[in-house]
Amino acid sequence: MQDQVTEVVKAAFTIACILVSLSILFILYRLSIQPRPILPSETKYETINAKEHIRHQTLPTLSDEAAVFLSVVIPAFNETERIRLMLTEAVDFLHEKLNDTWEILIVDDGSSDATTSITLQWAQEQLKSGKLDEGQLRVCTLEQNRGKGGAVIHGMLHHRGRYAIFADADGASRFEDVSLLLEAARDIERDGLSIAGGSRAHMVSTDAVVKRSPLRNVLMHGFHTFIACSE
Repeated sequence: MQDQVTEVVKAAFTIACILVSLSILFILYRLSIQPRPILPSETKYETINAKEHIRHQTLPTLSDEAAVFLSVVIPAFNETERIRLMLTEAVDFLHEKLNDTWEILIVDDGSSDATTSITLQWAQEQLKSGKLDEGQLRVCTLEQNRGKGGAVIHGMLHHRGRYAIFADADGASRFEDVSLLLEAARDIERDGLSIAGGSRAHMVSTDAVVKRSPLRNVLMHGFHTFIACSE
């Protein structure tokens, strides 16, 4: 009889734990931020030619056939001070290593500064120097800020490449490391699908990490632990 009672208690405890867990998940779901709908203007992009004519075109979707080998998605929010330097490093590498089989898609995440116009001005300069072809750099400007994650997702849903990566506009990582990501992605590719992630674990003692908020550092170390355990 006592064994039966023990089993009933265990079963009741298990059910209670499941119900509590489901309740917590439901509460977190209700409290979580739901992505806002994409506005009509956010399905368009801008590009520029050497004669300063800005064109507005419809962004592609993932159902479209790949038109270039590599797409570089760069989320940018108020980056007028840093984006030119980062783009110069990126284009120098891409122009040398991949010839013309690439594109750069800037997703301006509702910037309040001149990020979009500065980027297009820089693109025109590169067109004149021969390092950029017409349409090779595109800028999609979001009307309202979606956050970095939302900007990255938007770019990843509207690129033209067989492979796509995203890189920060602040140039915190060496762009030449793209080669390592591509090599890793191709090594594990199955049925045309693969994913590779880079890490800045070697930078944990630098100012870029030391000056971050404690929460970001906790999340960073947690992600490093997850990656290490999954290898």
